[in-house]
Amino acid sequence: MSDEVPTADEWLSVAEAAERSGYHREHVRELLRTKRVRGRKFAGVIWQIDGNSLADYVAAQQQRGEKTGRKPGD
Repeated sequence: MSDEVPTADEWLSVAEAAERSGYHREHVRELLRTKRVRGRKFAGVIWQIDGNSLADYVAAQQQRGEKTGRKPGD
């Protein structure tokens, strides 16, 4: 996980969000589909994630003791 914190109004690709959060790309997409993080979709296939929303989600998960990264067998 990167120590780089997204800035206000920063939009991240799925790959960037996965790298910064430590989550797998597919998990980032699931967070978007279930609206647990804010994002926007272009051309029906390209997601962008709100950097602040992602940072807030990761911080909340860490506070709860949730771990990031791949699970065994991924």
